[in-house]
Amino acid sequence: MKKSDHGHNNAYLSEPETPQRTTHRGTSRSKRDPILVPSKAYLEDQQEKLEAAAAQRQASLTSTRPTVHEIRPSAFAPRHSSSTGSSPSDYAQNTSNPYDTSRSRRGSYVDPRTVSSSYVNPFIREIPVDQWGRRINPQPVHPAPRPTNPPTHVPLTWPLVDFSLRNRQGYPLLYFDTAFNPRMPRYPIKLKRGLDTWPLSEEEKEMPAGLGMHVTEMWIIHKSLPKWPVHIKLKRIRVIDVFMWIYDDYALPLTAQELMEVGPDYLNRCRPFFEQRCRDSPSWQHLEEMKGILRVDLLRGKRIFKGIQPVPGRPATYELLLD
Repeated sequence: MKKSDHGHNNAYLSEPETPQRTTHRGTSRSKRDPILVPSKAYLEDQQEKLEAAAAQRQASLTSTRPTVHEIRPSAFAPRHSSSTGSSPSDYAQNTSNPYDTSRSRRGSYVDPRTVSSSYVNPFIREIPVDQWGRRINPQPVHPAPRPTNPPTHVPLTWPLVDFSLRNRQGYPLLYFDTAFNPRMPRYPIKLKRGLDTWPLSEEEKEMPAGLGMHVTEMWIIHKSLPKWPVHIKLKRIRVIDVFMWIYDDYALPLTAQELMEVGPDYLNRCRPFFEQRCRDSPSWQHLEEMKGILRVDLLRGKRIFKGIQPVPGRPATYELLLD
């Protein structure tokens, strides 16, 4: 065994005393490649270190730790019960849960004693079956179709409203003679304010009949002509449509059956107004006389349009006011 420079034995390295062996080249192998073998003391020291590390690791794995959501039994103790004689300070000291105190603003903790039962009785649907146990399909209930045009009276645009009702709103007076065609440029619909008169503009003619909404159907009646209501049905009724439909319906001549129903006495009272209309017409007088008595002649001179107003109890029906 080798000795160190200080005279002590080396406890970790030793050289086994083996006989010298010569290779075929005549050189000694021990001089070229020495074999180092750990001593017994070194191996025992390493084994003790491994056993100590394994014991420490096993102890760390088997140690018990409290869970994150652990609820201590003191949390379910009565709060400030008079029978136990505990005070609020004792209760705060006995529990460590921060959600149990009344001053806590976090509402994640719920006292199980104050929570009501959330059980709801199940809904059982009965399925009808016939005498053979086959399912009976109930009759489908079809909802009523929604009306495209609700049966209500919509507010009217100002040219269709009586002038006495809109005078304070600053709108001008409208002049329309129902006996003459409003399409003719020789006799247009006019607006008047003071001494100034001007025709109804194209923008005002294209305005919808309803104020801020579209009207698709209207019934216009006059008390003196109840047999001939003016029925207008369009996708979008304009102001000019109301004037044209009134003229077209009242400009029709009376049939032989209608003349008999009116009677000769009333026709004789209407004849002066028929002759006056023929003289006022922008066309030739004899051409108007050849047409005969028209529906508008039965109004006995009341031809000037004043406006239309809703008829109570009759949806989409308006009364024609003439002067």
